[in-house]
Amino acid sequence: MTEKPVVVHVFDGFRVGGTEVRTCGIINALKDAYRHVVVSSTGDFSAAALIDPAIEIQYVHPVQIQGLFRPFALWRIAGMLKSFAPRLMIAYEWGAIDWVMANVFFRACPTLMTIEGFEEAELFAQKRTRLFLRRIFYRRCEKVVACSQTLCRIATQVWGLDSDRVLHIPNGVNCSNFSPALREEKREGVALGIVASLIKLKNHDRLLRSLAELSPFFPLTLHIVGDGPERQRLEAECRALGIAGQVRFTGLLADPAPILQKLDIFCLASDTEQMPLSVLEAMACGLPVVGTDVGDVKEMVAEANKRFIVAPGSADAYTRALRELCADRSLRQELGQANLQRCRELYDEELMCKRYQALYAELTAIRPKRSMRCES
Repeated sequence: MTEKPVVVHVFDGFRVGGTEVRTCGIINALKDAYRHVVVSSTGDFSAAALIDPAIEIQYVHPVQIQGLFRPFALWRIAGMLKSFAPRLMIAYEWGAIDWVMANVFFRACPTLMTIEGFEEAELFAQKRTRLFLRRIFYRRCEKVVACSQTLCRIATQVWGLDSDRVLHIPNGVNCSNFSPALREEKREGVALGIVASLIKLKNHDRLLRSLAELSPFFPLTLHIVGDGPERQRLEAECRALGIAGQVRFTGLLADPAPILQKLDIFCLASDTEQMPLSVLEAMACGLPVVGTDVGDVKEMVAEANKRFIVAPGSADAYTRALRELCADRSLRQELGQANLQRCRELYDEELMCKRYQALYAELTAIRPKRSMRCES
């Protein structure tokens, strides 16, 4: 009996977020084709609850490399990789750069780099050291996958990667789990919702200010799904704006579908995104989207919904878009149906998983060209 190939997944933290949810979906779809090792530098494995219990998987918190001078850390990582005997390492964004560097130097297996976007520290410009290391090491990965066309352009035009090394694989959503619910036609009020980590770059304030401005004209409620360091400040802002009674903080939910199915409008307020999974989940639930024109968001939604994706610097445009949809039930239903159809045609999780399945098969067939001795 042939032993299953080992795939190592390296995260800064394996928390419940868009990247991790997508990865769990792919791992579940692959069933028993591979053995998986999930490395979390922070020791956060909260997304593990989304993995099918039948999957053969190991979770590793690499405490032995914490605080080490980088050359020693790279040597130690190389030893850990050797012990895993992987056929493929998948590095998820900047937090996995040391593992990419170690594998470039010691060549335990092929490397697949996934680029997801930029954190708050690089909202307006990439840090010089990070830019330098990306240019050096990302081009030495066998493949680099980007979920958005925007990131593909950055990879080729800014980091200098060959176009045949960069793949665009759009995110996908399970359209069976996320689907429209029957709504009561005579239900009073308009239910808004946002699914995002409570961090500054998601800019929940933009949505809260619009809610406060529109509340005198519409009976509105807002469901905020997610958690993070901004929660207490946002709760205080709701009180200051006089809308605390209309806002529900649900905390982090492993399955936001039940909340989405109760909404009339999905809202995105971020200053930066690439291809947010939350927008696809909302589309699969048959919702119209009011959002900011960042990353590929405008390209994701149906044609009729595009005018409700506004420039992130225009608070007035955001409020106007939200006002128009709050006032028009039939328009909400029309846009929601168009988004639902587009999601099922282009962004079903099954399509995404098939592309990753083919990519895993291609890369695990590669044998490292060279290997350096290392000990853990």
